[in-house]
Amino acid sequence: MRGSVSQGVYRAAIGQRALLFGELLGREMGISTWIVFTGTDNNALVHGEFVTRPDALQKLLKALISRNIKVVSIRNHMVGEHPEFLFVRFWQQGRSVEVAKGVRYALDVQVGAIATEHVASQ
Repeated sequence: MRGSVSQGVYRAAIGQRALLFGELLGREMGISTWIVFTGTDNNALVHGEFVTRPDALQKLLKALISRNIKVVSIRNHMVGEHPEFLFVRFWQQGRSVEVAKGVRYALDVQVGAIATEHVASQ
């Protein structure tokens, strides 16, 4: 995904759309999965937040946990949006390739590129 690099930190955001009191909201208003990478090849750090719907929460959590990605919090930021969204804050540290593969795996699971049954069996 396209992002930006500033002072050794890569940032990217993937937007979602929601209605809040009849107004369309998107990435610009915080309805997004965002990811920040920094560090070296041997010691990278990723931190971010997945936006997900309540019915997809367990699938996302299983994907994150299966790749040893630490879940920091699960919360909602709004009341009354449609559809309802939850925000899952996460972080991980390790070799840059492994950290990136873990986050990519969770993104693939979230968008349906990897079947749910596959997540449970790993």
